[in-house]
Amino acid sequence: MTVSNTTAFLSPLPLHPKSSSPSTSISKTTARRQQLFRCAVAAPSHAFAPDPYNSNPQSSVFNPLPNRQHITTPSLPANPYRLTVVSSESQRLETIFASVRDIISRTQGAVREWRTLSSTALDASALLPSTIDLDAFRTQLYRTGRHLAADVIVQEESLARCPKRLAVFDLDSTLIAQETIDELASELNVQNEVKAITHRAMNGEIAFRDALSERVSLLKGLPLKALDGVKNRVVFTPGAAELIRALKAMGCQTAVVSGGFHFLADHVREVLNLDYAFANRLEVDKHHVLTGRTVGEIVDAEYKERTLQMLAERLSLDAEQVLAVGDGSNDLLMMHRAGLGVAFNAKPSVQDRAKFRVNQRSLVDVLYLLGLSQDQIQQLVGTGQSRVPQS
Repeated sequence: MTVSNTTAFLSPLPLHPKSSSPSTSISKTTARRQQLFRCAVAAPSHAFAPDPYNSNPQSSVFNPLPNRQHITTPSLPANPYRLTVVSSESQRLETIFASVRDIISRTQGAVREWRTLSSTALDASALLPSTIDLDAFRTQLYRTGRHLAADVIVQEESLARCPKRLAVFDLDSTLIAQETIDELASELNVQNEVKAITHRAMNGEIAFRDALSERVSLLKGLPLKALDGVKNRVVFTPGAAELIRALKAMGCQTAVVSGGFHFLADHVREVLNLDYAFANRLEVDKHHVLTGRTVGEIVDAEYKERTLQMLAERLSLDAEQVLAVGDGSNDLLMMHRAGLGVAFNAKPSVQDRAKFRVNQRSLVDVLYLLGLSQDQIQQLVGTGQSRVPQS
C-alpha cells in the first residue's frame, strides 16, 4: 500500500475551481494593483513612476551620487537592464551601490535611474553594451556583492518582470527550513548517514535518484505515525507565508515541486494555500510501516523542469512570466527554464551555476527582484493573520 493521507496529490487544486479561465476570477482590487504595478515597472527609466502606495514619493528617492551630471549615456550600442541590490545592512547600501556603479562604468555602461525599494533594497535602470558577456558580468557582480554582504541581480528589461503569473518552489531548505528526509531519519537515529548523502546530492556529487534510493532505504521500518510528528515539527522559512500571499494577491498561481515526500508537500500546500503540490511517494506495507522504497515516478531535476513547463503551458504563459525558487542542484533545470530562477541561500556549487541569487534571511526579499517596494509588498500581504505556525 502507499501513503494516502491526501487524495489530491498529483491532481492539483485549480486556483479558481468555479471558472475555466483563471484570469476571469481576479478581483477588481487585485486587477487594480496589477495595473498600478505594470505602470510603475514599465515607466521610462528617465522618469520613474512614483510608488502608487507611497503617500510621500520623495521618500523613495535614493541619491547616493553627488549630482545627476554623473549619469552619462554610453557611447557604444547598449541594451536596457534592471539592477536590484539587496543587503541586510542598510547603512552600507550607498557603498554597495557606488561599487556596482563603478563596475558598470568600467564596462562603458551607465546607470540611468534608481529608487529605493526599502531601507535594504534599491532598484536601478542601466544601459550595458550590447557586446557584454552577461554571464561573466553577473558573476562579477555576484562576487562583489558577496564580498559586501549583498545581492546584486541583473535582469533584462521586460514588461513581464512584474507581476509573475506562476511561481514554482522547492520545499526543503526553501519554503521550509529543514530537509524532510533528515527529520524522518532522526526518528530512527540514522540522521548522520542520511545527511552525508543529502550533502553530496545537493552539491551534485552523486545522482539524485541514487541518493534518494540510498536515503529512503535507511528509513525501512519507520512507523507511518512518525510522519505526523515530522509535520508538527516543520519550521517555515521566514517570509514564506508573506511571499506566497503577495504573489497570490497579484493573481499568481503557486506550486511546490519537491524531491522530498508528498505527506509534507501536501501539508505545506494546505498551510500556505498553494495551488499545486508534487513530490515523491513513500511505500508503506500492510503493517503501516515504511518499506524503504518509493512508488511512482521519482521527482528529480528533470521532473521539476517538466512540471514547471507543464504548468506554464496549461496557463498559456511564456517563460518570462514564471518565477522559480530553489536551493539544490536538482533545482537548476527548473530555475533555468523560468524567466526568473532564483537560487535562495543555495549551496555554493548551485550559486556558481545560477543566474539569479538571493542570500538573505527572508523569502520576502525575492519580491524586490520584481521591482516591488516595501510599501507595495505590505499592501499585497495585507494585515490578515497567517496560518503558518510561529517557530
